[in-house]
Amino acid sequence: MLTRSSRAKADSPSVLPDESLRVCFIDPIGYTGSAYYDCALLTALGTLGHEIHLLSPEQVILPPESFKNIEPHHDLGGYTGSEGKLIKALSFARSLGRCSRTLSRVQPDLVHYEFPLLPPLDYYFLVRAKKAGYPIVYTAHDANLFYGGKIFQEYQRRILKIADRIVVHTQSSIEKLDHSLPGTNIGSKCRVVPHPNYLPTVSGTPEQKEARKRLSLPRESEIVLFFGGMRKEKGLDTLLRGFVDVAAERPNALLLIAGSPPRSFSFDLDMHQRMAVDLGIADRVRWDLKRVDHDDMIDYYSAADAIALPYRQIDMSGVLLLAMTLGKAVIASNVGGFPEVIRQGKNGLLVEKDNPDALARSIMLLLGDRDLRDRLGAAGKATALRDNDPESVATRTAHVYREAMKDRQSRD
Repeated sequence: MLTRSSRAKADSPSVLPDESLRVCFIDPIGYTGSAYYDCALLTALGTLGHEIHLLSPEQVILPPESFKNIEPHHDLGGYTGSEGKLIKALSFARSLGRCSRTLSRVQPDLVHYEFPLLPPLDYYFLVRAKKAGYPIVYTAHDANLFYGGKIFQEYQRRILKIADRIVVHTQSSIEKLDHSLPGTNIGSKCRVVPHPNYLPTVSGTPEQKEARKRLSLPRESEIVLFFGGMRKEKGLDTLLRGFVDVAAERPNALLLIAGSPPRSFSFDLDMHQRMAVDLGIADRVRWDLKRVDHDDMIDYYSAADAIALPYRQIDMSGVLLLAMTLGKAVIASNVGGFPEVIRQGKNGLLVEKDNPDALARSIMLLLGDRDLRDRLGAAGKATALRDNDPESVATRTAHVYREAMKDRQSRD
């Protein structure tokens, strides 16, 4: 039974703005971008003196130096591997049961949840946590989050409705959520907190030539990197169409596609690979579709001359933040929160979505002008270090925590 002790309930109202908080931070996904986000945010929260209990799969690996005030609990797991969906769902349900027992033992001031894995199960876990007296803070990394069938979409909406506060990364996210949940005034619970940069995880980046050597990439190539999990809304088809002109204009241009292979039928990998053949650019595209570990990921970014994000929809992207943190020139679609971070021609280039001609022109502009690449990359890095500093993000996140606690206390 998930319960919160009377001591914890009595102690909560005494929390003052300058006091540390005890937080159970729950990430059911725990791999790729979410793991790096967790590392950046939680390291900073721990440095500020807050007591963090990370409930996650074992994939979330924090560097040893970041464990100040962070205690990992590998309570979650069971939704990866080759087992059938029912077996995975039952395993995830058992994982959430372990999380409930951890909450009862730790007695946190609040619960911070992100990335629902199976929304009906995530929702009922959060309902129990809320009934037990824990304020709920939920991070909606992507306001275009209503994935799956009608049942999954409904339970994602329910999660948003029961949260005491919702963290989003851009102002456009609030507008999307208000549009998706009309009449709920959901925006009044939302707080914009920037996505932290990845500086805590990217020390010691290699030189470009060394990274290319390790990845067996030609030293003389002009490399455009498309990185991350394969999803239809990321616009890879637009990039392939645009790269036809790039390949014709620049004989050393190479499109490097790296990251996790698609995990659903919504992305047709075979169709995209056939497209490269049909467009006559198969020999100018390299497909490195695999689970990329940390060292290889840094090598991919370091090896690239420019990073392409031709997305159709997005709020904020860890790929963008990592590229900017590493000082890489970026070309991105003018969608979602990208225009809130990228200032055209100042720290990156923006293009119209689904416009392969405009994308090709911007790519060729960068590949043909090293000084421009260096200038945009340096400005992008300065932006990420200034506006997405993890400690500043952690301070703002802690303020959201206290708001959620105050609201909950006023209702109790």
